[in-house]
Amino acid sequence: MALREGSQQDWESPISWEQARAYIQENTVESLGRMNRNNEGRAVYRAAMADIKTRYATTQDYLYENVFGLQTIPDAEGRRVAVLPAEFSDSNSSSVIKVWRKNDFPYNYKEGIFHFILWANKPLPPCEIEADIRARLPPEKPFLYW
Repeated sequence: MALREGSQQDWESPISWEQARAYIQENTVESLGRMNRNNEGRAVYRAAMADIKTRYATTQDYLYENVFGLQTIPDAEGRRVAVLPAEFSDSNSSSVIKVWRKNDFPYNYKEGIFHFILWANKPLPPCEIEADIRARLPPEKPFLYW
């Protein structure tokens, strides 16, 4: 049986290190879209996103509160809105805030491949991203990022 790329059956096959590296090196919407969650992971992700969209004004407000620990307040409709300090709201602020954590909704990687996210309040140059990753991993551990 031939499967179309991205079909539901493909999603159940864990992604290998070599596949992930190829997708990241290709760096297209199509290639990065091949990194997906399995059926169970997608169901968890969709349920969480539905809940977030109900409780927060935006997904970004959810991230501000749950990743960066910022205060939120209810808007007129009762949904949470982040109260942004200058580090987040002032584009001239030089303060960089970073949070490293496991992805709450990881992709379907083969056993032994871990999925972390480096969240930041500002875009980071590749050299800084790589330095942050290297500081958190044993020197012999390979890594990929996008």
